[in-house]
Amino acid sequence: MALHEHRIVSVKPLSSFTVECDFDDGSVHRFDVAKFADRYPFYKSVVEDSDTFRRVKITLGGDAIAWDEMHDLSSEGIYHGI
Repeated sequence: MALHEHRIVSVKPLSSFTVECDFDDGSVHRFDVAKFADRYPFYKSVVEDSDTFRRVKITLGGDAIAWDEMHDLSSEGIYHGI
């Protein structure tokens, strides 16, 4: 069972440290991870290296995306633009 109302079905890393997420309701949302990292410095390591950033994957059955075990973003946060 999903933890959130909106589930991510695909994620694509774009230039300028933005991710594009397709959701199960057919919508597509872009999220600026670099801007988010400016607000939350814990995420700086994700955007300091483009190779690291491109390793983004879907986790928790579509309830989040993650780069590693410590850095993730919820589907609801991305859907609503936090």
